[in-house]
Amino acid sequence: MPIYTVMTFNLKSGSPLDTGDLRWSRRSKAVLAAIRQADPDLIGVQELTAAMLPQFSALSEVYEIYGKSRHSLIADERSCILFKKDRFHLQKEATFWLSDQPEHAGSQLAWSIYPRIVSAAVLEDVRSHVRFTFANTHLDHMFPFVRSRQTDILGACLHGFQEGRFLILTGDFNTTLKSRALQEITAVYSPLHLKSAYRQDPGNTMRIPLHDPFHLGQPIDQILVSPQLHVIRTEVLHGRYEGLYPSDHYPVLCRLEYPQQILDAADAGTTVHQ
Repeated sequence: MPIYTVMTFNLKSGSPLDTGDLRWSRRSKAVLAAIRQADPDLIGVQELTAAMLPQFSALSEVYEIYGKSRHSLIADERSCILFKKDRFHLQKEATFWLSDQPEHAGSQLAWSIYPRIVSAAVLEDVRSHVRFTFANTHLDHMFPFVRSRQTDILGACLHGFQEGRFLILTGDFNTTLKSRALQEITAVYSPLHLKSAYRQDPGNTMRIPLHDPFHLGQPIDQILVSPQLHVIRTEVLHGRYEGLYPSDHYPVLCRLEYPQQILDAADAGTTVHQ
């Protein structure tokens, strides 16, 4: 039965204003160590900038990295997806802008501070030949009504793009599972019909509480998955690596199983009721 380890990780973009251990030049080794120690099959990262790529590209030994920048005049970040080269074959990929013109690079909603994107790929597992869709995003950090509109657009884009047997969506949603934005894409009537990978309340995924005064200790970094996937375990990684915290967010790691009975039924052309 196929088992996948998935990580979502807001890297905290490198900024000239960062001081001490928050500087990317100091944290980069900790970021790489966190990923290598967790050894995920699939990763969604947020806040990766061009200036960070030289160090981050060290992961290209193991991972294929896909993700366009959001084409912002300032804070031009990427929401990249990474997948193990020896485990998956890329079938197709796309970047959508969470705006009224999703295929127009750099477009954004009127009240969004920056352009926001979702990076998506259809992958094939070379071991089981299961095809599925993996996507990663980072929503607006200011206004709830903007995030709600962005998830509406995200849902429509991924519904039209996705192929295969299930969908995995990672991201920093800048809001909690109780928000309208996330309830809209986890509802039964949603075209994506996703569920949270959290099996219990994990607490805040922001390491520095002062950076997150509005979410009342709830996670804003999410792994959302199709309902047929079985969540074995999800954990927030609170540790230090190379003696440092890698980011102002904690990475989140999830272990998922695509049940054998569903795989067998799909191969046989029959339906398994969940």
